[in-house]
Amino acid sequence: MEANDLNDDLYSQSLYLLNSYKISVRAGFKGRFIQIFLALKFFQEQIPSIFSGRYISSELLQTMLDDLYSKASREADRCVLSVFENRHLARTGIVAEGHAYPQNTWRNNLNIQKGIGCYAPVSDLSSPTFLNQRRVDCRHLHARVQGEMAGATCRLCTSNAKYRSESHRKWLKIEPNGSGYAVVDLQWIDNFIPYLSYDGRRTPFFPLLIAIYYDANPGLVLGQRVHLGREQFKADFNLSNEEFEAYFDESVENPYNKEILRSINESDSDVGRNGRDAPVHDGVADAKRPFSAQPIQSTEVAPPTVNSGWEAEQFVIKALQEAGWSAHNVSRQSVGYDIFATKEKRKIHVEVKSSINNCFPVLTSREWQKALYLQDEFVLAIVENFNPDRSNNIYWVLNPSRNCVSVPQETVNYRIVRSAWLGATTSLDRL
Repeated sequence: MEANDLNDDLYSQSLYLLNSYKISVRAGFKGRFIQIFLALKFFQEQIPSIFSGRYISSELLQTMLDDLYSKASREADRCVLSVFENRHLARTGIVAEGHAYPQNTWRNNLNIQKGIGCYAPVSDLSSPTFLNQRRVDCRHLHARVQGEMAGATCRLCTSNAKYRSESHRKWLKIEPNGSGYAVVDLQWIDNFIPYLSYDGRRTPFFPLLIAIYYDANPGLVLGQRVHLGREQFKADFNLSNEEFEAYFDESVENPYNKEILRSINESDSDVGRNGRDAPVHDGVADAKRPFSAQPIQSTEVAPPTVNSGWEAEQFVIKALQEAGWSAHNVSRQSVGYDIFATKEKRKIHVEVKSSINNCFPVLTSREWQKALYLQDEFVLAIVENFNPDRSNNIYWVLNPSRNCVSVPQETVNYRIVRSAWLGATTSLDRL
């Protein structure tokens, strides 16, 4: 479908249908957690993983959640969509009309009292056995009444915060002092499916698609999309085919999909009769990801002995040099890659992509054109869970234009002329 096809009526109908879906599933349905999951996936490269040794502050994470679900045309005191409640809330910290206290939409659902936070060490939170274990059975739990969550505390929590009666999955590691979060493996489906496919009923896709993308924040890719469908949603929320199929129902036999699709003029959209996108999205034909029986290869590199910014390029250069390459950093020359390296008669052009979490590399048009032109002389060096103060693993991808499936993304840039920002400057004490 086209983003221009969306309107207030379709948006209102989508919210009504999603609320009806929630009611039909039964009382245990937790729509707020579906929103948190989607935000963790959308901002996956900006939220530290439990393996990175870093944390994101509670305030920043709540701001990111607000940004994802805020509607651009609504005032700040009633703009944050509560998807399955058919209502809009104030941004975090703002006092909405008729309320006595600032809005606190997400915080309780992030912590241990009634949320998906956990103080356990990385060794626990990387174990499927621990993640699958009920909180009431956790060895770190100090129960007030044996076998009950209400009033229990966590021995690892210094604030003595008490659990309520809710027991949720463990999605976030809470910093020992309680001030920040890191995320567990977001691709482990078993940890999230109890929410996305509650009671075996997957979330209806088409009303959710409209609810999220309509009137979205123009500063995010959601607000810049021209075409909307399965592939765009997967790309924006970093979802594999397996994840999408596990969590979302896009069948036209689903009554909620059927109802919203009936309201869309199909002659003006790219939604086919089976409820899926047409075979071509944004000009790129569907393709299966190439299968490799080889284990994933990476190079572990210790931090450089000289601290000159600790950027990921330095780690890559160090790895190349130790492997006998002559490597030169050309990242400031805007040539479409970061490092030019030679070894005997072989030369390669290396583009470095790093993330403090799982990495979904985004190449600029110039970088992609270089990859297409250079073929086997173009190499992606990917550094996941990047921490400049310790060893990091580098994953090498040869000729990504041939060996990887890519999805083009539409972006909009805003250029501010120098005379404009010079005329708008202010002093620090007035900020």
